[in-house]
Amino acid sequence: MKKPVVGHWQLVIGASLVILVWSFKHFPPVEMHPHLASQPLATTLPPGVPCSFMPFEITTTRFFAAAHALRFPDKSVEPIHGHNWRVKVTVSAPRLDALGCVMDFHELERQVDAIIAPLHNRHLNELPPFDGELNPSTENVAYHVAVKLALAEPVMLVSVEVWETDTNSAVYRP
Repeated sequence: MKKPVVGHWQLVIGASLVILVWSFKHFPPVEMHPHLASQPLATTLPPGVPCSFMPFEITTTRFFAAAHALRFPDKSVEPIHGHNWRVKVTVSAPRLDALGCVMDFHELERQVDAIIAPLHNRHLNELPPFDGELNPSTENVAYHVAVKLALAEPVMLVSVEVWETDTNSAVYRP
């Protein structure tokens, strides 16, 4: 008995069609901004689907300077040192608002600035939540910024990326 031969591209195309059909069935279209009427419709997302699938994103990048010293499990602490930190926050929405925006860039900047202002020119180990609850790692700085954001629906956080140097960063995705 001869086995049917199925090529790699036939499998890829077949799988893609199955996903496409499933997507149309499970993600019904929502109303789009009038200026985007000629574009493909966005979709609503069921609970639990990561917001990285949302069609619109905006990003702001802000800066602060601060010192920190990581606390190790053996109770030792690295030498205190400082960084010029960079914080990049990306948010998304399934549709644009009445102005044709995910949200006002200035509002996002204000929120991020309000979160990082108390950290600026300070020793992170002396500030909550890094004074005991969280080690002041780059990862935890990203988490701290993320949990302090207050985004109005339908805007959702995609990620917070924090650099402590030009070549080292950490990303938090909810």
